[in-house]
Amino acid sequence: MLAAGAAVPEVAGAGPRRGKHPPKPPPERKGDKRRKPRRRAVLSRAETVTLAAWCDRLAHGARAAEVGDFVNDQLAKHPDDALLGIRYFGWPPPWKPFYQAGIEGLDEAARAAHGERFAELRARQQDDVHARLQAGTLAWTAEVPFFLFYLVTRSDAVDVVYGTRAGFKSIGMRYDPVNPPRRPW
Repeated sequence: MLAAGAAVPEVAGAGPRRGKHPPKPPPERKGDKRRKPRRRAVLSRAETVTLAAWCDRLAHGARAAEVGDFVNDQLAKHPDDALLGIRYFGWPPPWKPFYQAGIEGLDEAARAAHGERFAELRARQQDDVHARLQAGTLAWTAEVPFFLFYLVTRSDAVDVVYGTRAGFKSIGMRYDPVNPPRRPW
């Protein structure tokens, strides 16, 4: 507990924005009918396809729930507004290099085990790569730790599969958000 008049210690990530991050856009005005420009993809098409294939192994239905689009959309946002699981693990933004390094590591592991990129493998082979990476019997050469990549991408996959109206319905739960989203995720 702080004594009256004591300085508040600085908290990582708190306070005014500094550094590389662009300022937040102005809030949207009620009734603004202007068409919003479609966000550019942050990850390449191949990276997005590999990420979606990986996330589908972690949470069945993640690819169909458009996890790749979700991650691209969130990476395009200011870090303070992004809903990606990585923001809770202390990895500093920008997060695009984290995802790219993990996806590259996943493809390298898949090539070492089965001779093809992860997204090109059959489901059984993808499951084999996943199991061997978790067991530590397949080399992980990425610049990001495997288990952090696993936790972050699993969090993203679960968010798009179960954190939506359809996801709640699939497990028999009532979906009652305070502020209903405009998009499923």
